[in-house]
Amino acid sequence: MKKTARHIVTMTLDAYLSENGISEAAFAQLVGTSQPNIHRMRKQGQTPNRALMAEIVKATGGKVQPNDFYGLDAA
Repeated sequence: MKKTARHIVTMTLDAYLSENGISEAAFAQLVGTSQPNIHRMRKQGQTPNRALMAEIVKATGGKVQPNDFYGLDAA
């Protein structure tokens, strides 16, 4: 987990799902995609498109941010 400049703790999608006990299938349904897509993002480094990224940020309450897919710290 990382702290951003605003002190919001962010994390990878993998960490978020693991720490919250959420299955890939349940999260996929929540954000409007398929379980295989979530798996590829979680384990294979696939980056979601802009619309799906927005849904992931919303569904995680901002704990997973676009920078977390690239391993970047927020400025």
